[in-house]
Amino acid sequence: MMKKTFRTGALVLALIFASTILAGCQQESSTSTASQSAANAAASSEATASGSTSEEEEMTEVMSEAVGEFTLSTEAIETLGSLEKVTDNFYHMNYTLDYALDDVLTQGVSTHQELNDFASQQVLEGMPFNQQPPALGCSAFTAVTPEGDYIMGRNLDIADAQNTLVHTKPETGYESLATASGLLLGYIDHMPDSMMGKLFLLAAPYYPVDGINEKGLSATILLQYNTPPVDQDTGKISITTTLAIRMLLDKAATVEEAIELMGSYDMHSIANSNIHFQVADASGDSAVIEYVNAEMRVLRSEGNGQPVTNFFLSPDAVEEYRDGEDRLITLQAALDEGEGVVTTEKAMQMLESVKAVDDFDDLSGVNYNTSYSIVFNNSQRSLEVCANMDYDNTYSFSVSESD
Repeated sequence: MMKKTFRTGALVLALIFASTILAGCQQESSTSTASQSAANAAASSEATASGSTSEEEEMTEVMSEAVGEFTLSTEAIETLGSLEKVTDNFYHMNYTLDYALDDVLTQGVSTHQELNDFASQQVLEGMPFNQQPPALGCSAFTAVTPEGDYIMGRNLDIADAQNTLVHTKPETGYESLATASGLLLGYIDHMPDSMMGKLFLLAAPYYPVDGINEKGLSATILLQYNTPPVDQDTGKISITTTLAIRMLLDKAATVEEAIELMGSYDMHSIANSNIHFQVADASGDSAVIEYVNAEMRVLRSEGNGQPVTNFFLSPDAVEEYRDGEDRLITLQAALDEGEGVVTTEKAMQMLESVKAVDDFDDLSGVNYNTSYSIVFNNSQRSLEVCANMDYDNTYSFSVSESD
């Protein structure tokens, strides 16, 4: 198995600002002149050929047409300029804008469109953002390695999509790596190395489906098919599914803190089904958080590791369509075989054993494939990921360059 290591960290903007602003994926190269907010920085650089239009100018023109006069901020330029293609359909980006998590948590959002609207105003300069949530089918589990590291494995099963691993380091929160699904960011029509795809990437911090932070807390979302969406109304501030993942990564260091945070808000599904979460931390603690009849439940591991797929684990929950029960049985058998102890390589093999390949679901009308498989190392604050079911190639990332 080939492994490639990537390091996250601040992008040295001064080295690339004039010649490769918004060049997109680092495997590609282009030259561009700067416009509006970049004009002063690029003044000393050589201009591109006469009559040519830089990608930044094109992007600014599109934004201006959408929202009027528009200036791309230095942080936006830095963020989009860091976009790197890791492999087909999987990207990495360092995010430096202020996504104002505390503001949206204070304000609250109860629908996916309300979160879209907040993202539009906070990071997209008012550009309309109306992406709709996709159907997600997933598998996850927790375990421990022979070296004593605590890990979480997870498959994202979804319609064909591109995904971006987003590195954030907010001033008032924990540093983290989180995966944003392209289907939540409008990649159906625009690939992330296109002009419009890049713009929508500025909204990525609001739409993570899994991630790990500098304290070793990992979190993931799993859909529960053919179940009424959770729509709590207890008088608490409302949050949506992906916003909950962002909140946990930025604010929770342990599973206990994650549970307390989740209980402080009213939860609202982003998709037309219920959802549950799995959280794990560097001490080996883990839990599944789910909502039965709008009541938050917390389920702990009762054996070797803790697998979860796409149906309720609460024993009193009535559910006719127990999707993923076969996958859960397969994962639990592998965990039991090693008494909850597996290597990182074995964990990836377990994810491969339950991957989705052209799995058409009659209820959702979606043809599911495993978009990526990821193993979070809670102890090391790192992850290994393989995309497109290419299990011969994995890519390693660390939350902090000093780890």
